[in-house]
Amino acid sequence: MKINVYLSGLCFCLFVGIAQAKEDKPLPTILTLDEAKRIALSESPTLQAAQARVEQAQAVLKQSRSEFLPIVGATAGASFTELSDNDAEQGVAQAQFFGQSFDDTVEGYQGSISLRYLIFDGFGRKFRNAYARLGAERSESAMMESNRLLMNAVSLAYHNVQLARENINIAKADEAFNDRQLKEAQLRYKAGKGSLSDTLNFEVRIRAAQSNLLQAKRSHSVALIVLVQLMGVEHKRVPDGMDVDVLMLERDDEMNPLNEDELVAKGLAIRPDLKNIETLLKQSDALVGIGRSSYFPIVSGVISGDAGRLDNGYFEEDDVSSTVGIQMEYTFFNGGRRKAMLSENKAFRREVKHSLDEQGIAVVAEVCEAARNLETAQKVLILQRETTSLVEENRDLVEKEYRAGQGSLVRLNQAQRDLISQQASLVSAQVSLHQAWINLDSATGAILK
Repeated sequence: MKINVYLSGLCFCLFVGIAQAKEDKPLPTILTLDEAKRIALSESPTLQAAQARVEQAQAVLKQSRSEFLPIVGATAGASFTELSDNDAEQGVAQAQFFGQSFDDTVEGYQGSISLRYLIFDGFGRKFRNAYARLGAERSESAMMESNRLLMNAVSLAYHNVQLARENINIAKADEAFNDRQLKEAQLRYKAGKGSLSDTLNFEVRIRAAQSNLLQAKRSHSVALIVLVQLMGVEHKRVPDGMDVDVLMLERDDEMNPLNEDELVAKGLAIRPDLKNIETLLKQSDALVGIGRSSYFPIVSGVISGDAGRLDNGYFEEDDVSSTVGIQMEYTFFNGGRRKAMLSENKAFRREVKHSLDEQGIAVVAEVCEAARNLETAQKVLILQRETTSLVEENRDLVEKEYRAGQGSLVRLNQAQRDLISQQASLVSAQVSLHQAWINLDSATGAILK
């Protein structure tokens, strides 16, 4: 007994420990985009709700398939009847005439086992099953569409974190540059070769850089919160100091030209939202078939065994009867209901067909727009990188001129501001290129791979 108690307690502790370990599992300190997507797929309440809808649709499909199987049932009953005084008097008189006894109470017992099978219902059962099967397919397409939108949103939030982090680095570099200039200006001022205004200028520039740094850190924190929210992770599981991976330079294949026709064809072939409406169109066909099936008779086969006894419930072979039959049911008139239902289903099919055409146009437009945005992002990145190189070279030249006493402080300030602005534009162009590829993959549906 003690051993059983000990083992039960040990198993309980192990279970609690495993549950706590799973609950407290932290996020990686350095989060990659692939890890962010994977965590979102496993933790997002949106996708979990979509998965539950898939399971509901599969359960509905199983219910529909049950129509192809027979229905087997059994009934049993018992009754106790006390005759009225008039019936009792008549019974007593008859019993005395035949020299028998009479009881004014009657016990009755009945039992039945039946098997019923639907033989024909105008193919309504077939269409109902097709409707349920297509509903399951639609729920899976809807889940994939939620997956597509979530992956795009997670990628956008991830790139926003990277952009904010790069802006932090730019602000730190700006602060370091002005701090270095301040120290040199202070040395020149002490040596009597510089002015106090130069020193004050660099102090102002340092504070401006610090202000930009604070704003960049705030943007970084907010972007990280949005990313964690989209991933569906509780904040208590986020470790301090968590950040995303470094912003990578563009790969050679990311600068390749695009084939817009192939991209459009891919989007029309695999976009889950388009497949959802295509499946809905097939469902509307099934609804039309269901409506037409109401014009046919319903034919069922029945096999049953029935037993009845008045004295007690111990049935014997002589108390059992069997029945085999075919039943046909047909409705001649129901107030025009089935005609109206068929008209409704046909109108719904036309509506879905127009919605499918509209969604196809939207998919083509979205793919083309994403492709054009990507082509622009490629060109902008090339220009921004070339411009950054020129601006950085110009800043270095102006700095040398200022140190040599040949350049003005105003030019140095402007050159530094131009460099900071251009570096921010370059980083934005890099992030825009990466996100443009994500947007294109999302538009075509390739992001679901």
